[in-house]
Amino acid sequence: MNPLDTRPRSVALIGLGPSLREYLHDSFRKKNVFHVDEVWGINTAHRPLKVDKIWTMDDLHGTLSHNYSDWANELRLETKPIITCKQYDDFPTSVAYPIDAVQDYYKSDFFNTTIAYALAYAGFIGVETLYIYGIDFYYPNAQMVESGLGGASYWLGRIEEKGVRYKIPASSTLLDAHMTQFDEKDGRHVARRMRYGYDYNPQDAKRKVQMGSEDPALIAAAGKAYKTDNPKDEVLPK
Repeated sequence: MNPLDTRPRSVALIGLGPSLREYLHDSFRKKNVFHVDEVWGINTAHRPLKVDKIWTMDDLHGTLSHNYSDWANELRLETKPIITCKQYDDFPTSVAYPIDAVQDYYKSDFFNTTIAYALAYAGFIGVETLYIYGIDFYYPNAQMVESGLGGASYWLGRIEEKGVRYKIPASSTLLDAHMTQFDEKDGRHVARRMRYGYDYNPQDAKRKVQMGSEDPALIAAAGKAYKTDNPKDEVLPK
């Protein structure tokens, strides 16, 4: 059976960022057991985790073999499907990504990371629920953002239009999930995304710090928005 013939209704997409730990937490539960039809691992996520498909859109003979020869040798012996740019005879389980069909489906060619390809494919095959772990791109107090955030954000919007419900851990910075607030409503905790201008304003937070009048909730929101635990840091807008 061609690995691309499967049609999972639920998928866990696993990257290597800090929110990966939430996948481990969910997987270890003894009650309300976490289950998905397939687990897709980005790059080396297949090493520590059991996955159904490995995703790496690098040239297996070029970039990957030259820069990561040990990993390339592992993939040559891999038994799980490797979704990549084309089929390679010396990587027996490699499978060519259906690039033409996916591009035609979305009328878009914005693919800037392996994650972008995987997200687009989820919408293409009709995944209903996509759990996203370890795909974070930027981190508190970091001075740089990993490349690919724009592509991931773009494709999350596109696949949502196609009916995919995605779930991001509250610890992840993807789509500012780490800024989610939980309100009490009818005895339940309801998630609410913080809105710039309505729910927080970093400029006001910084001014209040300078004046010595701190609003803890506002300061906390500004700190999360601008990747710092200390709102006095100059990473806040001037």
